[in-house]
Amino acid sequence: MQTLVKISDKSINAISLFSDTNGLLFEIHPPQRRFKWGNLQVDQLWLDILAAYEANRDSYFLGTLLLVSLDEISRVSVIDGQQRITTLSILLAVLRDRCRQFTDLSTRADGIQRLITRVDNDGNPVGPLVVTLQDPDNEIYMKLVKEDGSTQPAVFHDDLLSRAMKRINNHVEQYLNVPNPQENLRNLCEYIQSRVYILPLQVGSEGEGYLVFDTSNTRGLRPSPSEALKARLATVAREDPRLSRELIAKWNTAAVKLERSGQAIDAMDDYLHAVWCSKEGYTSKRTLDRIATRLSQPERLNDFANELENCCDSYLAVVAPSDKSSLTEDLRDLNFLNVQSHSFLMMIHRFLPASFPNAVNLVLSLQIRNVTVGPQQANAYEKDWPRWAILVREGRARQAFDEIRQCMVPDKEFRLRLENAVVKSPRTARHLLRRLDPISRPGSGVQPIEVHVEHILPKSVVSKLINGRRLTKNVRQWIEDLGESVPNGLDQMEHLGRSIEPALNRLGNQALFNDRANRGARDLPFEAKKNFYKRQALELTNSLCSFDEWGLVQISDRQKKLAKNAHLVWAKDIDL
Repeated sequence: MQTLVKISDKSINAISLFSDTNGLLFEIHPPQRRFKWGNLQVDQLWLDILAAYEANRDSYFLGTLLLVSLDEISRVSVIDGQQRITTLSILLAVLRDRCRQFTDLSTRADGIQRLITRVDNDGNPVGPLVVTLQDPDNEIYMKLVKEDGSTQPAVFHDDLLSRAMKRINNHVEQYLNVPNPQENLRNLCEYIQSRVYILPLQVGSEGEGYLVFDTSNTRGLRPSPSEALKARLATVAREDPRLSRELIAKWNTAAVKLERSGQAIDAMDDYLHAVWCSKEGYTSKRTLDRIATRLSQPERLNDFANELENCCDSYLAVVAPSDKSSLTEDLRDLNFLNVQSHSFLMMIHRFLPASFPNAVNLVLSLQIRNVTVGPQQANAYEKDWPRWAILVREGRARQAFDEIRQCMVPDKEFRLRLENAVVKSPRTARHLLRRLDPISRPGSGVQPIEVHVEHILPKSVVSKLINGRRLTKNVRQWIEDLGESVPNGLDQMEHLGRSIEPALNRLGNQALFNDRANRGARDLPFEAKKNFYKRQALELTNSLCSFDEWGLVQISDRQKKLAKNAHLVWAKDIDL
């Protein structure tokens, strides 16, 4: 019976692993994930090695390295262990450059250079690095480690590899901040090169490698749902070279687009979740990797690969709009409000792009009416958006629109709820006030204005009263303007603060500012604040100048006026 995994006779140290005597060239290929270690994992590796070194332990075991031979000479594909050997090679590069600072350690630096690069007799780098990552990681990695001194440029890119390099540089610098850094550096290099061990495991094929990795990876950073799914799908596709190439190419194209749009490192999870939900219905993102069992047929897998390619631009139009428009502002608000409607809006953008603005308004109307100021929980429609997305895919978008409209609370209920709404989230208040303001409202023809939210009755008034702090002149004036007596004693202060607090985060007590000129206002009395309000272009803020005084009655009255026409802003009658 053929053995699935061939285990090395013994673990080997860094010198044996990387040396040109061994001659191995470690390559990372799709569908492997890219370099993913952050500060936590880099720090832990350094601290573990340093602890073993300072305790004078015989060795430090770095773990296993799962490999597949790519040819009969020296090239091997790394199935598991990429993060560790990449970080270890970065650490070696940092130590190499530190050694260059000491004449007596130049030979040590040459030795390290021969470990992480292939060099000629004169010590010049030739051929590929010992570790080759996937693009675009490999281009960055080469700049970081290849040449002498490359680990200490003035500026790095803001990517995970550069962050890892910075982190290791800082650790080594701190460690060498001692009276005799040269001897410390020599001993540390010796320990890392000769007493940090790793155990190579060799499998017969990449498919077998993914199977072993999927069941045995217990070290380092666990794969995300999308990474686990990619490994499983690659295993399914390995019997068909054409399908395997197309799957990997289309997957990587989508991943690069997501990264270049500025999405988070795990954005692929969200994208895959939206694609799958728009086609097959709701599934939890945490169990995303399990859908591989439903793609075991080549035709289904091929169809899924096409979806990855065809949906990406529409998905980015939803989650990463780049222009300055009211529509972009609304899409960003949807993301801030954590509305799980990506699958639905993605399908609208893909199949009915002319209806996309109306669809965004429809989603916002349901969210604001039913969740933000309504009776529903935040995730009330989490399972409905995929169902509505499938209706759009099937050419039944009008039915989806009708069902969404039918879910919305009536105009009267919406108005009454908004009249009494307490809005603690600045992002939510920003959306509500921006939409309600005639100048920045969608359809006004005016480009969106960058705004932030400020409280008219200052938060500092309530904070000082509740926490028993010294009452400034401005705070005392606010208390008098509210028709209250300045309290004596901590109990009276807290009682007054608690009685005022409910009005603080009423929407009627919040205003938008389009610049930072109001910073001087802070806790000024209302009459003095009006000088700041009159300089604002936003109508709802500028109109505060018409008030002679500001108190609980004015806050309530203003909020009722704001709510009066809200049903027209977040309308029910939005259609295709």
